[in-house]
Amino acid sequence: MVFFVVFSTLSGSPTSRNILRAGSCPVESIPSQAYGAGEGAMQVDSELNFGDTSPAGFTVDTTNGAVYFIGAPGPPTPSELENAMFAARTDLRLALRACDWAVLSDAPLTTAQKSAWLTYRANLRAMATDPFFGKPNSAVGYPTPPTTTEF
Repeated sequence: MVFFVVFSTLSGSPTSRNILRAGSCPVESIPSQAYGAGEGAMQVDSELNFGDTSPAGFTVDTTNGAVYFIGAPGPPTPSELENAMFAARTDLRLALRACDWAVLSDAPLTTAQKSAWLTYRANLRAMATDPFFGKPNSAVGYPTPPTTTEF
């Protein structure tokens, strides 16, 4: 497991991006942690723990992974929390819809491949039960979809 940050590609300068969330995952899963539009993800050297606060006020230098505190504006408002939850639920529904094909009876998959997709979909659904899912400082990461290269 390695530590990662997800940052906004829409705010900050090209080399200093605002951190949206942080967590740990297998190194190969880092790209899948940036699941929203306007998000990027990268590995960092150490764990970032924002506790009960938002990562607002922290930036990451995209050239070297250094994290800087520039001052937090305060906790998210109820409206910001509601928007984050809505966006997370929408992203989750889109991830499930993107792999609906894999559970169709005529999907060109082996039994093992279909089983892998079913497990992936179950893991996606389980994310919604995590109490931190969709919160702005959540480290709840999306599972890595199975690779299906044979059709």
